Amino acid sequence: MTKLLVIDLDQTVIDSSIRENACYPDGVLCLSKYHTVKTCPDNGIANDCLTPFGEWLKDNYISLSENGYEIAFLTARLCDYRDFDSFKVLGIDSMLLDRCLLIERGIASLYGGDSSEQDSGKYKKSIIWYLVNANFYDTSDITVIDDCQKVLSMAKEQGYNTVCARELYHYSEDDFTSLL
Repeated sequence: MTKLLVIDLDQTVIDSSIRENACYPDGVLCLSKYHTVKTCPDNGIANDCLTPFGEWLKDNYISLSENGYEIAFLTARLCDYRDFDSFKVLGIDSMLLDRCLLIERGIASLYGGDSSEQDSGKYKKSIIWYLVNANFYDTSDITVIDDCQKVLSMAKEQGYNTVCARELYHYSEDDFTSLL
């Protein structure tokens, strides 16, 4: 049976902390500030880089696909041309757009999601549910890799396997290989 990896982008594959750190007054994401900071030359999207897991995944996603994994990148980003330009600069555009599924806010409704939902756990729950049911996955064949505790808690409640992306920051290539 095919296994499904549901992987977040920010702070999981892409280190966007330089801009995200400025967008959480009182611990809550301020979307208007996030969109403003996105274009800032000093703290904007041009400063994003890959996490160690992102680097590993960039080199290994084809092997994962060939070995029974389907990969869906599920992000709360509303992607525009700057995001797609950034994916190209980071060298992950082929991974995100050619062989794997990328679900972002702009197309969330095509996968049962509500693009206006601000709670990450709720936003991602309906989309993952859609993917699981549309493809007849068994819950034990689903792994969610995310940095957000609300998403990880939701995934555990649904019976999915979970990996906290923050725990992967110091992993080596061998650690990633044994993870999946």
